[in-house]
Amino acid sequence: MERIFHHYEKWEDYQAGMYEAPRGGDAVTLAVRLLSNPTSFRGACERVMSEWPISLAENLSNTSANRRAWMGRAACCIQVGATERDTRSAWALMSERKREEANNIADAFIKKYEKENKEVHQPVGVQVLF
Repeated sequence: MERIFHHYEKWEDYQAGMYEAPRGGDAVTLAVRLLSNPTSFRGACERVMSEWPISLAENLSNTSANRRAWMGRAACCIQVGATERDTRSAWALMSERKREEANNIADAFIKKYEKENKEVHQPVGVQVLF
């Protein structure tokens, strides 16, 4: 997959405050509820897919990053206003079964992104001189 880069000021997740200081308290509780509810988490992932195209391309085209984690953090940010650190705290409070469920949902959206953007991310190829 060809990596896509955008300046961070264009990232929708940055503009939404995902990388700010943790808000704590309610944000963590809301993130746990979101990540633990498959229907709600799927809905939040759909929002990320449709509303954050620049952040999506930046993060899901980077196959060496933890794309599952980004999808979960982005979903928590867009849906409940949690920062990435709030989402990390929420993740630590979840059961292993709920984490696995959330990871499976994130994986499905990552695969969907890859399928929908297959042509966009194909390397152009290497031209040789001789």
